Amino acid sequence: MHRTLKAALIGIACLFGLPVAAFLTWDAIVFRPHLDDIHQQLVQANRDAQPVAPRVRRLIEASVDDVPAHVGSMLLDRFDPAKVTGNRQVAAVLWGFSVRLHFSAQQRDTLFATMAWNGRDHGLDPHARRVYGRPLSELNATEAATAVAWASAPGFYAHHPAELRLRARALLLRSEGNGPQAGHLVN
Repeated sequence: MHRTLKAALIGIACLFGLPVAAFLTWDAIVFRPHLDDIHQQLVQANRDAQPVAPRVRRLIEASVDDVPAHVGSMLLDRFDPAKVTGNRQVAAVLWGFSVRLHFSAQQRDTLFATMAWNGRDHGLDPHARRVYGRPLSELNATEAATAVAWASAPGFYAHHPAELRLRARALLLRSEGNGPQAGHLVN
């Protein structure tokens, strides 16, 4: 009986311990070398624009099912685009786990706001300044929702403004806790 219990405990430790150890090793080898660059991007974002307002943070979280995974995918594209061997989805999941591990929710939302493709360049604030002539932090709720919605499909929404308005309205409702989940939003 004692031998069976010991073997079961070792099996459980291996079942859970080995994947955690493998992830932490991957994190140390692949992700951590980019931490300084990512922190510099956060510093630059805070220098260029005001911190992401709580309303915009709620809109970002309403727009994307899993902000850390989305940011991880954007970071993967930026720092490791050609080096991904094997399954890109697995690499994106690992980057998302590392984003979750190393950055707070506010930092993740700031990274999303500065790295999101807006059809011309990166960032929600440059898009807001170009479209509305004001920084993202000064937009009203509808304008902010439209700017966040735009980042999900700028090429599509450039030709379908009615769909953009629908998505912005859905984001507003969801950010207030009244709408469908992000995965169920139109487009």
